[in-house]
Amino acid sequence: LLLFSIAKWGITLRSKNFALVGVCFVAIAPALVQLRADYVLELPLTASISFTIWILGRWLNTSDGGKWWQAILAALFTTCSLLIKQSALLILAPAFIYIIFIIPKKKISILLQLFSGIAVILTGILPWFKHNWITTISGTNRAVIESAALEGDPQLFTLDNWLWYPRLIPEQIGTIIFLIGISGIFFWVIRLKRTSNNSFKETLLDDYASWRWLVFVLLSSWLLTTITPNKDERYIAPLIPFVVLTLSRGWWEWSIWLKYKSKTNKKSQ
Repeated sequence: LLLFSIAKWGITLRSKNFALVGVCFVAIAPALVQLRADYVLELPLTASISFTIWILGRWLNTSDGGKWWQAILAALFTTCSLLIKQSALLILAPAFIYIIFIIPKKKISILLQLFSGIAVILTGILPWFKHNWITTISGTNRAVIESAALEGDPQLFTLDNWLWYPRLIPEQIGTIIFLIGISGIFFWVIRLKRTSNNSFKETLLDDYASWRWLVFVLLSSWLLTTITPNKDERYIAPLIPFVVLTLSRGWWEWSIWLKYKSKTNKKSQ
């Protein structure tokens, strides 16, 4: 499911070839490789979250979105994500807040789909919560507040707190993937200011609405995860595929640049 989700993300963001790059990097990301051998919930949560955010983005898309099957599928996977682990709220809450803010601009049919999706989610969540609400409250207190105090995690208003997860990225993704990817992203930003240059028309092939959706979810989820008192490298696992996709775009930008330089050299010769 995780590889399928990343493949769909890659195709949506740019192309099938770009999707292949993203899938390969996700498959070898050290943090995700380690989770495959651990008896924890982060890997299934990561897979479910990746698909949930993708299908939500497709539903919001103005060109081919707004379909009933997309809304119901998004609701079902949202329910699955929340039932796998309640920390899914750290990623899904900002996404749904964003949807609620922009939904008044949509058609009545989109509102009906939204309410129907919420009904599906509540139908799946409420019976479970009815039998587990005491465990949920006490477990959250123990795992978030008490564990943070016992483990000596950094305080909220400290630099160490805000850099806790970003400093893990090179190790979780892979140093080479990170360094080449981040340099390519800076290169991409520079090229975006020169989109009138026909030599770099490949830069225009990206679906920037989908990129904005991915970056919004990534940054807002990182913010909520950082605010959470308890720190653990596993808690940021559901965001690793989104980081990998972003870094993959940096790698792709270098390939565009190399292709351009190759053509330039041939012309000069």
